[in-house]
Amino acid sequence: MGAAGTHVHGLNPGARGCSQACAMQAMPVLSYTRAGCFPTYRNAPAPHIGVVFQSFKQSRYMLSQFAMIVARQLRHMLRFAAVIIGLAVVVVAPPAAATADLTDLWWNPAEPGWGVTFVQSENFIFATFFVYDAATKPVWYTGEMSRDLNGIWTGPLFLTSGSYFGAPYNPSMRGTTKVGMVTFVASDESTGTLSYNVETVTVAKALQRQSLQAIYFGGSYMGAVITDTYNCNDGSPVRTARRFADLSVTQVIGGSDRISFSFAQGGACTFNGAAVQWGRLFRMDNATYSCGTGPATVYELKATSLGFEGRWAAPVAGGCTEYGVFSTVAK
Repeated sequence: MGAAGTHVHGLNPGARGCSQACAMQAMPVLSYTRAGCFPTYRNAPAPHIGVVFQSFKQSRYMLSQFAMIVARQLRHMLRFAAVIIGLAVVVVAPPAAATADLTDLWWNPAEPGWGVTFVQSENFIFATFFVYDAATKPVWYTGEMSRDLNGIWTGPLFLTSGSYFGAPYNPSMRGTTKVGMVTFVASDESTGTLSYNVETVTVAKALQRQSLQAIYFGGSYMGAVITDTYNCNDGSPVRTARRFADLSVTQVIGGSDRISFSFAQGGACTFNGAAVQWGRLFRMDNATYSCGTGPATVYELKATSLGFEGRWAAPVAGGCTEYGVFSTVAK
């Protein structure tokens, strides 16, 4: 801490007259005086207290303007932080089925009336079955699956019982009994095979994500893109590129969709194709790719609470394969 009128880099929390609200509005490009937590440029001579506070009205106005600047900067920082966090774990091209978030409602469209809900948390899935017993009465099963090194989900299956929902809850009537095992093998991010047994009865069903309503993701976004280029004809090592980009998405329900990247360093790439909805996700097979040498697969397209994200794989020049992932926030 310096003497009165001395500048301290950052905030001087011990300054007299420095309110808590002012203390929370520190900017790294500013310094503060003990005379009243008033922002000045770094290394500038400390203003006299009589000059700093010529009037209460003037100082209040200047502080309010300063707070507005801080709020705007903080908003931008948070938006970009969300993008960086979304991309932080991306290193190489993993199999889609092993990495996709399987949280969704799953069913077999040829057998409406029953299904399974998956809620995934990292390497664990809680599965809730709505099925029927031998007397065609609804029965309640839950599965607790963990993912192994091969990306296969497996764990115990339980029969759960409890007190009548229309009466006061009676904890003594709660019961959980292990009745078998359940396994889910994902074919891709939106389809797979569910196998389970209840005592001696075994079941195996093909499942896919169930779409409840159309999801709209068209709009303008800003964010980051990471690409890995590998398997090249010349045997060159994996090349990784990290770029910021503006993203423009045109969505036509039942028609051709367009995803265009304009990179901050220059250049642009565009995907065109029909994005088909699978539950919470979309997939664009055989998309034309302006930066590739053949059709691209664009998958795990997902509208998030902050923006839009997805992955793609495509052949590119040199006989290489390009794997890309992007995460963006809405403008």
